Amino acid sequence: MQVCSLASGSAGIARSFHSPDGPKSPRPRPLQPASAPARPVAAAARYRRRRILGSRDARGKYRAVRAVSGPRGPSIAQLTARCRSPLASSRSPASLGTAGTTLSITAPTTSRMSDHDISLDEKRVYAEQTGTETLLVGTDRGLAAVAVSGDQIGEFALLTTTEVRDVAVRGGTAAVADREDVRTTDAGRNAVTGDGDVPFSPTGFGDAVAVSYDADTLLAAGPEGRAAVREDDDWTTCGMTPEARRADGPLLATVGGVYRVTGDETATDVAHAGLDDANDVSAAGPWAATDEGVYRLGNGWLAERDGRATVVAVRADHAAAVVDDTLLEYDGDDWSERDCPLTDLADVAYGAGALYAVDSSGTVAVDAGHGWRTRTIGLPGVAAIAVVEAR
Repeated sequence: MQVCSLASGSAGIARSFHSPDGPKSPRPRPLQPASAPARPVAAAARYRRRRILGSRDARGKYRAVRAVSGPRGPSIAQLTARCRSPLASSRSPASLGTAGTTLSITAPTTSRMSDHDISLDEKRVYAEQTGTETLLVGTDRGLAAVAVSGDQIGEFALLTTTEVRDVAVRGGTAAVADREDVRTTDAGRNAVTGDGDVPFSPTGFGDAVAVSYDADTLLAAGPEGRAAVREDDDWTTCGMTPEARRADGPLLATVGGVYRVTGDETATDVAHAGLDDANDVSAAGPWAATDEGVYRLGNGWLAERDGRATVVAVRADHAAAVVDDTLLEYDGDDWSERDCPLTDLADVAYGAGALYAVDSSGTVAVDAGHGWRTRTIGLPGVAAIAVVEAR
């Protein structure tokens, strides 16, 4: 049983509460004279806060919102700004636009400075100084192009709506392998900033699972194992391989290991180059990612890292690989673990001065030397990425 006693005085009211645990200390509260005028301004402010939050009861009346109705609640300006924030009205890219539509999604980043802290003029100057690269992302929903300037991740555009299995780049030209054909475009650098749809030209290869450029020669592999090269607008079948997973230069990563494809005016050939269960390959080096680890070709294939390696990317004397779901980087001397904010990495790639990583759910991360920045493009089922570098 609780007993409450009140003692009033001219200066205020003191309340004492008695409970089975003993009396509690009094809590003096100031006494407002009965004749004091009401405070309509404060009441109106609380009412406006409730209206902005849309807090109604079952009868349609605005009910008290304790979190914001007291003196510690946010101001009207803060609440209004919150409601007008682009984050509050952004929609899933899956429901926005079709092929050829440029989408701009405002999303939180992991960097120290947000995009809102940089003016448009500063962004323009920054892009002119660093150059803008285009990251091509092949997904289950199609091919996306993401504009990146240094570590600033900008707009992206959905270029195709057919599932992409692989993507390759040579200069400003890009090729994609999908279930219908190998398609090419010369508008790789303007995929995001250009006006109108990005044109893709069919090549007549048919269903493809891997694609790459070997100098000016386009190479592709089909799901049944057919490997072919394209010169002068015609495909020449070079031979058969086990099921292909990735391609780079003249090399194919297959379930049976690494295969080398050669095809020119004098001869065509497909030859096993070693290893087993290759998941990815890089012609620079060459390097390979297999179920047994990361290998580099020297005097035979030399084991660099043990573990299940799923992707590998190389630039000059640097290499990046995903081994046992961990991002590792080789600096020319030693391997080290890279602290990446993403998990379940689908692919990695090097740009002119940055390392790119994309996870399977469609989140892009870039590190240009100042820490990772991330942005989601909302396109799941990422299969491969490639970078179209600035001129």
